[in-house]
Amino acid sequence: MEIYRFRPIPGILTDLDIIRKGKGLFVNSSEDREIINLLRKYVAGRACISGYAPGKYIMAKAVIPSSIINSKKTGELVEWEFYFWKAQDIEYLNRVDGRKPFEAVSLEEAGISRVFLKSIADYSWDYGPS
Repeated sequence: MEIYRFRPIPGILTDLDIIRKGKGLFVNSSEDREIINLLRKYVAGRACISGYAPGKYIMAKAVIPSSIINSKKTGELVEWEFYFWKAQDIEYLNRVDGRKPFEAVSLEEAGISRVFLKSIADYSWDYGPS
């Protein structure tokens, strides 16, 4: 299941052509109940994925296996993907050498449209010196 962020993002991120791709891996067991319950909240829309690793990642999208919704403790490995930026990624706007983070993919590869990003962008944040 594809889960998209619904809280605002800094508007400057809509100018980036890249986003980072990460993967999470856990065991469907009682030891990993916390992450399983969190993913279930995202799927149900009771929590925004922006709450995952706040201060570390600016999350945009997660791809969560639908089998996690009703699964019991099976002991199987479960993998999920997420797409995010780090605050320092805005530095890539001015790069002329084409360098980018090693985990970067294009917005198109991530299945994220710029129209969607602009729909959740907050342009009121002050980025310049006062």
